[in-house]
Amino acid sequence: MKNLLLLFLSFPLFASGQTSTQYFYLQAKEDNATSLLIDSTVKVLNNRLSKQGYNNTSVAYDNKTKQFVITAKDFIDTNYIKLWLIKPFRISIYEVYNIEEVITSLSRGEMDKTREEKRLTFLRLLNINEANFQSFKHSSYLGTLKLEDTAQFTRLQKSLRSYLPADIIFVFPRKLSSPEIPVVEVYGLQKNKFKMDINELLLTARAGKDGRERPSIKFEFNLRGKTLFSELTAKNTNRPLAITIDDRVCTAPNVIGKIEGGVVEITGSFEKDEAKEIADILLTGHLPLTLTFISK
Repeated sequence: MKNLLLLFLSFPLFASGQTSTQYFYLQAKEDNATSLLIDSTVKVLNNRLSKQGYNNTSVAYDNKTKQFVITAKDFIDTNYIKLWLIKPFRISIYEVYNIEEVITSLSRGEMDKTREEKRLTFLRLLNINEANFQSFKHSSYLGTLKLEDTAQFTRLQKSLRSYLPADIIFVFPRKLSSPEIPVVEVYGLQKNKFKMDINELLLTARAGKDGRERPSIKFEFNLRGKTLFSELTAKNTNRPLAITIDDRVCTAPNVIGKIEGGVVEITGSFEKDEAKEIADILLTGHLPLTLTFISK
């Protein structure tokens, strides 16, 4: 999939000389979307198209069919629509639970045999044992899960919900650390009042390279974002914070102290062209509705 994405990005996103009009149809997953959400979605889609140079392409909402209609006088690839245009690109910063905090929560109260078996299975699936517990205790993720065990883990954590931290959500990384090894890191994020949804807090976003010459996205907060981020980093000194795009972790660096100035860099999980595409899209805002591609 990664190679296919890179192949797609290596071609121009639009071409000149195409005069026939194309029509594409999108549907919102949400029922009874308000006119405000619909108008905001149309605005974001049109901004994204304009940002990519599709000056003869526009989006409108059809109240009769309840579909978003893309009218394209430019040539536009359906892959661009599916992979980029209709993705939400919601970027958030979360506080993070460590494995010790989760185990403490799972162990509270009276423990019967069934619950103890589930607790031990939970730890086994995450590859947590006495030998590696101390190292995972200081990790940004809870443990590592075999891809073949993800369905079992999902069912298990739902059955243990009443014993887990009330605000915990389990999230996977945006990309596998190593495609050759079929395991995935599992993060325990805190979905609480300190979570930062930062699309509306951005001043600038641009692609670049970090100190190790890896593709990165660097963004700067507006005044409110700077204040919130400063408070969040002060609260989480010597703890990790997780940065997600569409509920997948991009990076989870350890905070060494209060960060003022409001500049953040995301790195480690992007290709060069991909970082630029995301940086451009972030400036257009996230989609307030979840869209699916219906037909051409």
